[in-house]
Amino acid sequence: ICPLPRSSQVPHLQRAMTFWTYFWGITLALVMLIYLGLVLWVTIGGMSDIRSMLNALMHSEGKDQDLHG
Repeated sequence: ICPLPRSSQVPHLQRAMTFWTYFWGITLALVMLIYLGLVLWVTIGGMSDIRSMLNALMHSEGKDQDLHG
């Protein structure tokens, strides 16, 4: 049985493996950056929604007290 050549013995295989290592590393980094951006966007948007909801509740609660007070 003929053993398979090692990647270090075949230069074009070494280059191909290096390419895919960089490709997937860059792809992972880009996906993580996009995910981080979405997390920040949702967090900031959620905080502003919660603030506006609390302000609306405080204003409506104040109006209810004026009517019943």
